[in-house]
Amino acid sequence: MSLVQIGIAFCFIVALVAMRKERTVINPLSVFCFVWMAVLFFSTNTTRLDYPQNETIGWIIIGVGAYTLGYIFQRILKIRFTFGSWTTLRDQVAIPRYKLLLFCASVCMLFFLRDLILVFLNGGSFNLRYIQQFLRSSDYTIVSNPIENAINLLFIQPIAFALPAICAVDIFYGEKNKRLITITVLMLLFKMMSTANRSGFLLLFIYIY
Repeated sequence: MSLVQIGIAFCFIVALVAMRKERTVINPLSVFCFVWMAVLFFSTNTTRLDYPQNETIGWIIIGVGAYTLGYIFQRILKIRFTFGSWTTLRDQVAIPRYKLLLFCASVCMLFFLRDLILVFLNGGSFNLRYIQQFLRSSDYTIVSNPIENAINLLFIQPIAFALPAICAVDIFYGEKNKRLITITVLMLLFKMMSTANRSGFLLLFIYIY
């Protein structure tokens, strides 16, 4: 049995035990294990993902094991994080600052659109597989200054990571702001096309479902 198969079996067993203990399929431990089980499975059954090295697989198994231990300790010790009493919070309605969110989302969208234009001008294709190969090659280089790197690291990436969750919450519990949803989807599309990374849309679907 290979290390990948051991990792898949480990994730599957932990997920089944968690479902039986929690009596529901949708629980943090099962979802976490199923996600990593899918990553390991598809990494060995598709040419669009790199075959993981044994060291990488080992760290994934260690990470799943550490998360499992943390989940068990949390259940045993019954640790809960609360901010104030429920009686004082349940009647309050949190209204997002849509103008600020729209501004931040627009800045991120334009940032990734610029990257997409640079990739297209250098590579001449919007094919994700070709873009992925092109970005890994030595033919594509971007010269950026320290200020731009700082803005990307401290502003663009954190907001781009948080926007799918904010958008999903707004769809179900907020005002369903169409401009915010549209700009977020466009931002994720530009990010996916410029980096050949689908994780943004994957996170959005996970948050929604």
